[in-house]
Amino acid sequence: MTAGSAGPTANVTGTEGTTISIPRITVDTYGRVTGLTSYTLTNKNSTYTVNNGTLTIQQNGSSKATFTANQSGNSTANIITDTWTSTATVSSSGTVAFSGLDDSYGYDLYCQNKLISIKSVAKSGSGTSTTLTYTLSGAASGDVCKLRILK
Repeated sequence: MTAGSAGPTANVTGTEGTTISIPRITVDTYGRVTGLTSYTLTNKNSTYTVNNGTLTIQQNGSSKATFTANQSGNSTANIITDTWTSTATVSSSGTVAFSGLDDSYGYDLYCQNKLISIKSVAKSGSGTSTTLTYTLSGAASGDVCKLRILK
């Protein structure tokens, strides 16, 4: 083994096809150099293909938003889901009451997971302190009901 250097003598720019020699130095237990070999790396490809597929967000089969995979800006898809109130039980007189409602929204009434016909509705309070008492047709005493909020 003779004195000298191994590996590149300057920075190497890794363009396609460039070969870079990486030195591998082995030493004994005293730190003396016992071997010098090198590994060769070749840059095989510096050109990458970026596709630009379109992604579609659907809700129940209906398109809500689309965006491309390689776009420069952000996209937001606002998917609105049903919002439900807490449950209430139909009384023996065939009424059900829900409190703490916001009277700026509409509501669909479901009992036992079926949309129910309403004979009449009584409203008390206002704003977000509204109570709606429904007189029902087609619901039985003890049925569990909930309101779907229509925003």
